[in-house]
Amino acid sequence: MRVNVYAEEMTDRIEIISKQIDGHKFTGLRFYLELPVTVKGLDGHAQVAGPVIHRPGDDDSAAVTFWGKQDLRTVLRKALAELDKHYETRERATGAGTYTAHSENQPKMSPDREVPESRGGIGGALPDCDIWHHRQGT
Repeated sequence: MRVNVYAEEMTDRIEIISKQIDGHKFTGLRFYLELPVTVKGLDGHAQVAGPVIHRPGDDDSAAVTFWGKQDLRTVLRKALAELDKHYETRERATGAGTYTAHSENQPKMSPDREVPESRGGIGGALPDCDIWHHRQGT
């Protein structure tokens, strides 16, 4: 299965989720999405996006959750290292940009809009695309 999430849909709103099933503890990292829509206004068209909030405490926003059996950080660090290598190679090839490799002291994302607080909890009515890693250590 392939899941495509486009830049316009990504937010900086994330949630860490834990579940215990048959004595095994699973940790998930949920990325909330916001589908942009084009609306007609007095000055032409504009794109807007936001969470789907039916009423306080009832967040029905789309999200993608990555689950790990053990330490999920291992596979996420590997993904960040691959992205670092990709951008460094591209920068060297084109001479464009001033990419700085990811480090613990840098902000992970720079928010460009106000985002509501996460509702917390363990799951709920969110439409999930749960991706399970079956390899040892992820």
